[in-house]
Amino acid sequence: MTDIHITRELLAATARGELPARMLTEIGVEHLTSLCPTCREEFKAYQREQRSAGGGSGVIRTLPAVLERHSADHERKRAAALRDLHALLRIPLEQRLEKIRRANRRFRGLVLAGLCLDESKRHMPASFAAARELAQTAEAVLRYTTAGNGWADLAALTQAYLGNVARVEGDPRQARKCFSFARFLITNEGVTDPLIYAELDSCEAMLYIDQRRFDEAESLLSRSVTFYSLAGERSKAAHPLLSLGTLYYNQGDSERAIGMTRVAGDLILSETDPKLYLFARHNLALYLCASGRWSEADGIVGEDRELYGQFADAWTQIRLRWLEGRIAAGLGDATAAERLLTETRDRFIAEGWNYDAALVSLELAARYVEEGRTGDLKMLVEAMYPIFEAEEVHREALAALLLFRDAVHEERITLETVLRLRRYLEAAKEDLSLRFTAP
Repeated sequence: MTDIHITRELLAATARGELPARMLTEIGVEHLTSLCPTCREEFKAYQREQRSAGGGSGVIRTLPAVLERHSADHERKRAAALRDLHALLRIPLEQRLEKIRRANRRFRGLVLAGLCLDESKRHMPASFAAARELAQTAEAVLRYTTAGNGWADLAALTQAYLGNVARVEGDPRQARKCFSFARFLITNEGVTDPLIYAELDSCEAMLYIDQRRFDEAESLLSRSVTFYSLAGERSKAAHPLLSLGTLYYNQGDSERAIGMTRVAGDLILSETDPKLYLFARHNLALYLCASGRWSEADGIVGEDRELYGQFADAWTQIRLRWLEGRIAAGLGDATAAERLLTETRDRFIAEGWNYDAALVSLELAARYVEEGRTGDLKMLVEAMYPIFEAEEVHREALAALLLFRDAVHEERITLETVLRLRRYLEAAKEDLSLRFTAP
């Protein structure tokens, strides 16, 4: 933590009450003693005097997220918590929550709640439904666990994860509610673990990215990286660094997105976290496509094909097909591109991910416009409308699609209109205030 500086972001967070002032003191003292030999020796002498007097300095410390894990019987508690977790995971969520509620002594404690949260994070982003159920399980465990050291830390982390899932599931209002509750716990319940700050900042920043509030998102993500470093968990900074890559990609700066994603990838070991490593590699290939570097993207997919095979979940496999379709189009293989994009659209529909299906349909529409296939384009746009109705998107998005459909049937559609509509729908998925303007 010697390379941590007191930044404007940290000062602003302290002024808003999001960061305890004593954490700034700890950062400043640690940094100062790393730079100045005199300060370092004086501080060490002070620590020796405190220890000889029977006290402890207590100035430089990083409080653990779960103090209970340091107890002498932690292994026994962990083994019992693992048995409880496995018992809970064997039954559906509603039965699980009822079992926790009705239990007398089992299904309690910070260790069990922490294991639930570890599992919740492990399921992101491949299965957000599973991640939500595990976070809800942790929430129930904490509800019936006596509050003590570390309870508020896990309660705040639970809300961060629930907020992240709510965001992905299209409920930004619930996401904001969860994040606000997590901030309340941090401010009022003495949460001091920088890992909790880092996780919350990283999750909440994604909501700001969805809402295209990029400056706020970038500030939170940069602060998250700082907190991970402060906690001595620099490798975990890969998560906010990947999110920064997403942010720059959404801003249209694909080169900066590529650079940030490469930095994040260097922090991830494929052997210890293959899913996160694959996520980083997939995003890197996607950003390379955006930069027109099709061969480099194709090379990454080829190198990682065996790794893709390790994850059979729909989220991973459908997006692989989508990426392959984009690469085929960029490399000029029109037949393969149409086949892969059509398969992607159909599988999105089968999974109920209709908005993504519509976005892929627009990529197919762009191909039909380029190839002058008016008949296929008209059939495609007629198929898109019920997809949007099923998704119950907001009126502005439906109005944009109607304008697009009219332009197709009047045979005045252009490639620019298709690409503009796709960019609009990507942004309007989260920002309901956006309106589509035809070129």
